[in-house]
Amino acid sequence: MCRLPLLAALAVAVAVLGVPEAAAQTVVCPSPPTQANFDADKYLGAWYEMKRVPRNFEDDGECGMATYSWLDATAKTAVNVLNTNYVPKTMSVSSVTLQAQPVDLPNGKLNVVFPNLQVPASPYWVLGTDYTNYAVVYSCSVDKAVIVPHITLWVLARDPAKYTSDVDATVNALIKNAGLDASILKTVEHHTGCPAATCKPCASPKASLDLAKLKGRWAEVQHSPFATDSDKQTCSLGEFTATTDGVRFNATTYQAVSETAGAERTLELIGKWTDSTKKDGSFEVTSAAGTGKMCVLGTDYDNWAVVSVCIPPTPTTTAAPVGPFATPSPATSGGVFVMSRKRGLTPAQQMEANKYVVNAGVPAASMQTTPATPCPAVALEGNVVSSAAGASVTPAILVASLLAAVLGHLRPAQ
Repeated sequence: MCRLPLLAALAVAVAVLGVPEAAAQTVVCPSPPTQANFDADKYLGAWYEMKRVPRNFEDDGECGMATYSWLDATAKTAVNVLNTNYVPKTMSVSSVTLQAQPVDLPNGKLNVVFPNLQVPASPYWVLGTDYTNYAVVYSCSVDKAVIVPHITLWVLARDPAKYTSDVDATVNALIKNAGLDASILKTVEHHTGCPAATCKPCASPKASLDLAKLKGRWAEVQHSPFATDSDKQTCSLGEFTATTDGVRFNATTYQAVSETAGAERTLELIGKWTDSTKKDGSFEVTSAAGTGKMCVLGTDYDNWAVVSVCIPPTPTTTAAPVGPFATPSPATSGGVFVMSRKRGLTPAQQMEANKYVVNAGVPAASMQTTPATPCPAVALEGNVVSSAAGASVTPAILVASLLAAVLGHLRPAQ
């Protein structure tokens, strides 16, 4: 049944005819069944937002995450809630801190309040959860100006990569059995490689990285969602060079989308081993954009490499407001990138690279193809990519978004 047109018609009727005060006062929120024998201790921790009912202050946000912890682990009278999401439009991280106060905890019912703000409490009801894969959360409020309650739903997952079609079917059935409509939910773009406010250590860098084999020219073929400026630049080739204490990466990129289309930009990344005794794929890097981390996660040296870059915002970077209750913070720049010695990868090479993409926290199916054109003629002159083995191949005329990841300071103002 399509309910939205009916609701729209009702809203028009209300606007034209008005609603008697007595009728408005009879509007009540549904009281769906909730999680029996709710175990708050098992519920605490990090959850990732997979779906939600669109709300104005959240609509621009992706990569939503909620972290729950007891304010007092002994008293267990209130739960601290930290909500964060990434706002691509402003390239910032929005965070909101709330408190959830038990109302009927054994049945998963709490009220959420904003500390130090004169805002009415909102219901936070856990309709169902298995604690390890999914949770469905319900809230509802009544406004005297309308004739229907405002219902909000959130679908959460412990691990976005493990939110399978079977889990989604279970969630949809739970929502239907609660007498609610899952069709109004909006899917949230979410990957554990989403930009954050700080950089994390390299996850599973390549052991015993051989810089003599890594050296030479590379070009990018794919980038993770939200990778900085990846779709704005083209025809960029990068070169790794071994140094006494790490690696240097030099590259040239051409602006593809902006008022300066075709403009050439160069960048140098200087990386030092994070642990000089291990000499793995983890580097602390410095550049004109700041200091951060570069991780060579996997490579076969002659065909493909998977690299991640994270550059935290500088102390002077500011972020635009993102909502009435949220605190904005500048986001890191970077992403996860698949590099190639040639114009692309064979299916077998792609499958090998995908393993390291997944290890970086990004579903392989979510990786996006990096633009290859337009390409200035000067970029084609004399460009031969040589692997450490000495084989000469035609260079990939593709975006090296590894560069874009650290060019945040060159982005046009939003």
